[in-house]
Amino acid sequence: MAEKLEQMPSWAHRGRREYYPYDTWFDGTPWLLTRGVDFVQERRGMVARIRMAATRRKFKVWIGQRANPETGTDEISVQKTGSLKK
Repeated sequence: MAEKLEQMPSWAHRGRREYYPYDTWFDGTPWLLTRGVDFVQERRGMVARIRMAATRRKFKVWIGQRANPETGTDEISVQKTGSLKK
């Protein structure tokens, strides 16, 4: 049976939760992300997702992307580079 609450529980958040650890990836050091290990969607979609996450945090990121010729897997390199101007 449903239960009436005094307030919303701490685990309930408004909006969507972030699936990927952007704060870890945006620590200022370069990161290499591999599809199938670090992300599951198409490479181009993930690049857009990373850029949007950085914009929400009000800073810029440097992104490189490729299909690794040796392994055939998609890779994205990402590094936080600075703040967005107001």
